[in-house]
Amino acid sequence: MFTKEAFLDECRRVAAEMNAKRKAEGSPVDLTCGYYADVGASAWATIWQAIEDKRNNIPVMRVVAAPAGSGKTTHAQIAAVALARLGGTALFVVNQIDKADRVYQELAALLPGQVAVWTREHDPAQKVTVSVISVFDGLACALFDGWIGVDRFPHTTEHAAVLAAVKDAARR
Repeated sequence: MFTKEAFLDECRRVAAEMNAKRKAEGSPVDLTCGYYADVGASAWATIWQAIEDKRNNIPVMRVVAAPAGSGKTTHAQIAAVALARLGGTALFVVNQIDKADRVYQELAALLPGQVAVWTREHDPAQKVTVSVISVFDGLACALFDGWIGVDRFPHTTEHAAVLAAVKDAARR
């Protein structure tokens, strides 16, 4: 398994890589300095705590609290790429098909052949309005390292469906 230092180093490398790609596309945001870097450091530390919780069999939920637009989701994506590059896995649950596709495209560019997406577009009979993006190491799809990135969690009536989708993915 990897260390905290290795995880944080890889997060910084991925952040620089993602930052360069986004800058080339015209983004004015710099993920690697100032406020966005601070949010990233906080997110990565919290994600590392969740990984440690999982390793130590401690059932606790970790939360990254920051305003909308502060980079929480982006830094969770960065951590997912870092985890995959270190041999780990991650899972995102989002509430919009177009968001699932955007996240999938960005992660797949950084991890060719290591990202999968599932939405109701892939299963028209499905009534769930959430989408799942799995980032894996190529060998162990959907064996999760202790955290699930959730962006705008779905309504209460959909919680059971989300959990069922996650459990189904975990069995694969």
